[in-house]
Amino acid sequence: MSIIKDVDPDTYIGLGLPLEHNEGFFPRTKRIADQAQYNLINLLRTHRGDRLGNPEFGSDLWRMLFEPDENIGDSIEEEVRSVVTAFLPYIEITNIETNFTGRNTINLHITYNLSTGAAASGVIDLQFQKTLNENMSITDDEEQVVGIWT
Repeated sequence: MSIIKDVDPDTYIGLGLPLEHNEGFFPRTKRIADQAQYNLINLLRTHRGDRLGNPEFGSDLWRMLFEPDENIGDSIEEEVRSVVTAFLPYIEITNIETNFTGRNTINLHITYNLSTGAAASGVIDLQFQKTLNENMSITDDEEQVVGIWT
């Protein structure tokens, strides 16, 4: 990615989230910092093995979040750092905070820097929640994502 693309208002870098069709196009990003944030969210929210053609893409966060583990915070941090290093080497994770709210909800607060020449840092908050549906099976609930750039 080049910082030059951030300057050109006619250059789109990638797709924004959530993917929704409006005015003939999916939402698009023009800034490297915005696209890096969406790439990080997409990587962490994708179950490893779900991406066609690249079964190693994604994380095992959903699988490991609700397993009995006394060191779950350390395990989560290790998983996040590992997949980001493997798939998004231009993102440097600087801090990960884990907060357990309730029996089935975990919030992650991730702070990171970009090494693309864009000289930006960002923060995302992800919420992972599992619920029991009417068929007595466990489902993954959507999370709220907040991104902040400095």
